[in-house]
Amino acid sequence: MNWWDAVLAIAGGLVLVYAVLLVLLASYARRHPETTGMKEGLRLLPDLLQPRGMPAGAVPWGMVMRLRRG
Repeated sequence: MNWWDAVLAIAGGLVLVYAVLLVLLASYARRHPETTGMKEGLRLLPDLLQPRGMPAGAVPWGMVMRLRRG
């Protein structure tokens, strides 16, 4: 198994989980039309795809200050 096989498997799994969640949201929205809809679910995709920074506790404070100065 190559490294890209693992990357593709992880990406495929995430897409599958997102699709299942959208289907669940659609079924919930049919029963409760006043709450939410597919439009809101699809609007979440760009937010999920944006890269996030490292967690605040992952880098020591001194290193953060050195990186900001440099």
